Amino acid sequence: GLPGWDTANVGASVAPHTYISNRAYYVYNHSISLKRGEIGAFFSHFFPVLLLMLILLVTYVLRLDKVQLRLAISSSILLAAMIFHLTIANKLPALGYLTFADKFMILTYIVTCVTFILNIGLLKQTEIQQTRQANKFNINARKIALYAIPLSYILLFLFFI
Repeated sequence: GLPGWDTANVGASVAPHTYISNRAYYVYNHSISLKRGEIGAFFSHFFPVLLLMLILLVTYVLRLDKVQLRLAISSSILLAAMIFHLTIANKLPALGYLTFADKFMILTYIVTCVTFILNIGLLKQTEIQQTRQANKFNINARKIALYAIPLSYILLFLFFI
């Protein structure tokens, strides 16, 4: 067997197939269904990214004067997520469709990029001395992020698994 994979179903069949000469030939089909263990797949593919998202959520707790640190953390998380996605993609064969891991990583990219853009906006506001607007924006972004980010991952797991 393949390490990390379980054999779900093994099947074989013989079916007649007619070619141009109207002569039937028998075709042998062999199929093997593989699946990963759910717990192992979760901890090897999803748990590290969920930890990155937890770190990203914690950055929203930082005060507004730490916006440069928030920007650095969010850019580092984006880079780490991209590298992690490449390692996941190298473990799987090339497929012509999006896997759940791809959808999971696309959501991670969206969340991280939105956070990165919000932090750039906050940095710009603090640099041009719009502290009052920046504080209001920071409070609203914090409230939205603390609910929207976990909810988006919960919905992803509920509707796409």
